[in-house]
Amino acid sequence: FRAYDGKDWSGWTSVTVNTQVANSLPVVNILDQSVGANATKNISSAVSVTDGNGDTISKYKVKDTAGSVNNFIVNGSEVDATGDDGYEFASSALSTLSVKGDASEGTQTLQIAAYDGTDWSSWKSFTF
Repeated sequence: FRAYDGKDWSGWTSVTVNTQVANSLPVVNILDQSVGANATKNISSAVSVTDGNGDTISKYKVKDTAGSVNNFIVNGSEVDATGDDGYEFASSALSTLSVKGDASEGTQTLQIAAYDGTDWSSWKSFTF
């Protein structure tokens, strides 16, 4: 572009315009899990995430939809994953993610979500 002051035109000036692609939400995949009563199972290898922009996953959230027992273990400790937002942890702790069975037999729905630095994925439900 250039400007005109009523007498003369200025020289041409270039402008660079960058177009950004909209962020693609990450997509979490996990298979249903089972474990014996009061037993613990590491489920980190069952969790996979794809991101359309190739963004690095920086955080995860887990949620216990029953809201009565702490079925998730992160970094060796049971965590309270009840409530609307569940329990959030850094992606570096994914390798420590485990589930613990209740004292008696039953089935429930647990959820997990991933954060790509911009947006959270949808909750992915799995049967436990």
